[in-house]
Amino acid sequence: LAHGVDRVGAHRVLHVDDEVCDEHRPARIVEVAGVLAEVAHLEAASVHTFADLRARLRVLGAPSDLLVRLEHAEADEVRHTEAMARLAVRFGGTVSPPVIAQVGERSLFDLAVENMREGCVRETYGALLANYQALCAQDPEVRETMLSVAADETAHAELSWDLAVRQIP
Repeated sequence: LAHGVDRVGAHRVLHVDDEVCDEHRPARIVEVAGVLAEVAHLEAASVHTFADLRARLRVLGAPSDLLVRLEHAEADEVRHTEAMARLAVRFGGTVSPPVIAQVGERSLFDLAVENMREGCVRETYGALLANYQALCAQDPEVRETMLSVAADETAHAELSWDLAVRQIP
């Protein structure tokens, strides 16, 4: 499939190449642009998620090595946002900034549940999906971007699993 999107479970997987002879290319490019814009939007939201988690865990007395890893993850998400937005624009997409709702105080238990759902499950799945997309991408820029994102998302998943087994005062 050239310049298209397939479904893997509930998620869309990009297939992008440099061929221009595909009769369905314009419609597929629009679809690819939309997926890339959506991913850029989600990556931008992740920047805020990591910043919020780091701030909350700092107040709870989390160890400095964990806080540094969260800071690095936040910086990774900034890079991902920029890279995915560049790709989205390249394919004709428009990225909308996320709307971040203010969340009140949460217990350590609530943070742990959110980490399991958002970190352990979604970051792990995101790392697998990014690796798969990198393997499937025929466009060199998409492939290199997804390889970089996949490596970072794998580290974020590992961070989430490490956080799940840590005892924070």
